[in-house]
Amino acid sequence: MITCDMFSLFFESSSTLDFPDEDGYDSEGKVRSISDFEPEPEELGEQSGSLEEEQSRSNVDYLTPKQNIKWRHRQILSDKDIKKKPRGFAQEVCSTDGDGTVVKWLDNKPANLASNFIGIGEKDLVKRWSKTEKKFIEFERPEIVRKYNHAMGGVDLLDQLMSYYRTFIKSKKWPLRMIFHESDLAVVQAFRDYNIDNDLLGIPKAKRLSLLRFRRRLSDALITPRRPGEVRPSIEVARDGVGHFTAHDGGSGTRCKLVGCKGKSRIKCVKCKVHLCFTKDKNCFLVFHS
Repeated sequence: MITCDMFSLFFESSSTLDFPDEDGYDSEGKVRSISDFEPEPEELGEQSGSLEEEQSRSNVDYLTPKQNIKWRHRQILSDKDIKKKPRGFAQEVCSTDGDGTVVKWLDNKPANLASNFIGIGEKDLVKRWSKTEKKFIEFERPEIVRKYNHAMGGVDLLDQLMSYYRTFIKSKKWPLRMIFHESDLAVVQAFRDYNIDNDLLGIPKAKRLSLLRFRRRLSDALITPRRPGEVRPSIEVARDGVGHFTAHDGGSGTRCKLVGCKGKSRIKCVKCKVHLCFTKDKNCFLVFHS
């Protein structure tokens, strides 16, 4: 289902729109149009004569804003009326200056889209499941819908993932709301990068973290108390199997960071930056990274 919140704003901002009748034209074969322009009271007397001549000459309906709103809303089919049409039916309304277009399309539900560069355009066929016929059917799809579906992935997926576990605060101060929004945005982007890395490594989806578990792991890594100056990588970093090499520390040795080991070692991991035992009797380095 595709929705567009700009649908209603389009009508509020458009000054002049074309709304063809059922056959597309009026009795004289001209496209019907309306205008939101209403003269000022002091100018009304001077322009009344020319307005009548203009209207009779061009056969354009001049309506008050209130009449204008009622009339133009009658031209766009309501959801109730468009559901009576066959699936794939599309209706287009565009401004006279060509700067804006609104398309209403019937998929499994009515979809409203607004654009400043394309409308119904070149239609193509799409295959959808029909609940009534219990099979896949083909019907026409406007070009604006095809282009929207082609480019929707990034923004719509980001908004969808952020809406699952959004951080809510009671404060209405915009700086705080912006900070928490940016933190949610960073978490979702990190989760996206995590999935991209898994795709490159060929890790099946069944073995990957869900967004909720990813957020919990991230929270644990950020809030887990540690001793001052202690550096300990997350489990995902320690066990990713990439770039973990040994290096010799020339000091007297530091306590091994493997849980349960009380020995000291001068061997440390270059990536994790922790000291681990690496001797003939104990291989804490291998246990820590596996």
